[in-house]
Formats: sequence, structure tokens, C-alpha cells
Amino acid sequence: MKSIKNSLLPYNAFFVLIALFYHLLFFNCTPKSNPNQQLSSGDNSMVSLDWNGTYTGTLPCADCAGIETWITLNLDKTYLLKTKYIGRSETFLEHRGSFTWNDAGSTITLSDVRESPKQFLVGEGRLFQLDMSGKRITGDLAEKYILTKTSALTGDPLFDNQWKLIELMGKPIPSAVAPLQDITLKFTKDGNRVSGYSGCNNYNGGFSIPAPSRLSFAQMISTMKACMNNMEVEAEYLKMLQSVDNYAINGNILSLHKARMAPLAKFEAVKMP
Repeated sequence: MKSIKNSLLPYNAFFVLIALFYHLLFFNCTPKSNPNQQLSSGDNSMVSLDWNGTYTGTLPCADCAGIETWITLNLDKTYLLKTKYIGRSETFLEHRGSFTWNDAGSTITLSDVRESPKQFLVGEGRLFQLDMSGKRITGDLAEKYILTKTSALTGDPLFDNQWKLIELMGKPIPSAVAPLQDITLKFTKDGNRVSGYSGCNNYNGGFSIPAPSRLSFAQMISTMKACMNNMEVEAEYLKMLQSVDNYAINGNILSLHKARMAPLAKFEAVKMP
């Protein structure tokens, strides 16, 4: 029996050497981790999304009615932040600086910001404010911590679209049936002019936007044609324009407001030909 065991030793040593060879081969071919290696810049918000532009919204505030916020992100990684504490001030505070991306290319941090929110998760056409630890805010108020990109509709939605009236003083305005025309509103950057059709007459005038979301109309004039239809709606519409002091755009809807009241009028975007 002893001689048989001795004869098996070369074979056992052979299999041990084979196992050791494959172990060394696998170990050498396995990529080694590098603790200093940067994450890949593959498919993330920084490289995949059209993130530059202006984002707006009203963020929650502990001791005021809300923080009206505008953030413009530039391709050179600089930003312009405008904030107004509703009920505490009528003017916007402006802050300029640079921002950085995290290693994953999903979150930005605004530099030199102390009192205002400074960390945001970048999504498709939206910025999600993060909490102090850099985590996504959850719960019933989560939707309140979102800023929406103003260019989600077109390059500059206020000016690049004609607006059709769909609601006036809380009452829906049905689409006109030929030969009648829809009541419309059109903003033109050149000379800050506004024009449109008010239901019976054509009108035009001037407008000013002294601060983000602020809006007022001035020197409005219209033709003097008399019509069988829409005269009362036209009079109410033209009077409403004189009361407007701010506006908001949500998707393809433009709302005109006075102070924090319910919308005086709502319009639907009609893409210019």
C-alpha cells in the first residue's frame, strides 16, 4: 500500500500546479481597483442633458410666503441667482458665481451661497433642490422644491409664441368658430411691443419686465370697429391688461396675475409659423 501512495504523489503535485497556474492567471487578468480613479463621464446629466438655461419657481420658506427663485446656468459653469422673499421684500437679490458638478455628473453646487439653496439635482428641464446633506427631499412637499426650465417650451417661450386666450377672470373662453377669431397676445422684443386681437379690434402697446416674472402693459391702443359679437368680452379683456403686474409660464400655459391673486387670464401657446 505504501508503494501505491508514493506512486500517486507526482500526479497530485501536477494537479496542484495546474490549479495554481489558473489562479495566478485569473488574478493577473482581473482589473485592479484604483481609489483615485474618477468616475466615467458616460450617460449622465452633465453630458447628456441640455442643462444650460434659466430655471424658475417658488421654493418653500420657513418665515415667509415663499422664495421666488431664478437660476441661470451657463455653459462656462457660471450662474446668476435671483431670489425674492415674498412678503418681506419687493426686490430681487442677485448673486453671481460658479458652480461645480459632483463626480457622478448629476448634481451641481453653487459656490459662495449661504442663505439660499445651493445644491440641486439636475433633471430633464428641472432642478430639484437637495437638503443640507445633499439628499433628495421627499414627502408631501417634495414637488415644492422643483425649479422648471423656462425654455422647456421653446427657446424663449414668452416671445417665441403667440398666445391664445383660454380663460378670463376664471371663466373659460371657447375657441372661436370661423369667421370669428381667437383673442390673442403677442410679445415682441424689438421696442418692447405687445399686440393682438381682442375679439373685435386689433390692439397694440408697450410692456415692461422690470424683474423676473414682473410684467406691466402701458399705452395700449386699439382700433374702433364695432362688432355684433364679443364686445363685452373685449372690454373686460382690455381692462384686465391694465391690472397685470406679474406673469408665470407653466408648460404651454401663460398666466397673467395681479399680486398673489388667482390668474386674471390664461393663454395657451400657439407656435408662430
